[in-house]
Amino acid sequence: MWNFFTDHYGFVVDYLAEALRELRKHNYTETIDRHFSLGSHLNARDVKAVRKTVSGLVKLIFPHGEFTKDELSEVLSIALEGRRRVKEQLRRWVVRVPQNLILLHRQREPGGTLRRGA
Repeated sequence: MWNFFTDHYGFVVDYLAEALRELRKHNYTETIDRHFSLGSHLNARDVKAVRKTVSGLVKLIFPHGEFTKDELSEVLSIALEGRRRVKEQLRRWVVRVPQNLILLHRQREPGGTLRRGA
């Protein structure tokens, strides 16, 4: 008879790996467009990086896929801060990176207008 139980960490690691593999099927890169608008000062590479970071953080923090606009705003702020830090490091290595690294997002109002976020 097969024995699927173990006293070691193997089962837990396999279960976690399977759960993370299942989460790869979900894509949350477009969710920020419903509530927020990224600033025009971000280039295409920055936008792509922020979207992927938001998607990954949402999968890890909210694996059930349910989150509020405020929670999404917090995740977006973390992603923008991470991208700002990457650009700061790039600026240390390459002179061509812009000096003004203020990365912001704006919240969409129900009527389609935009409100500046923190």
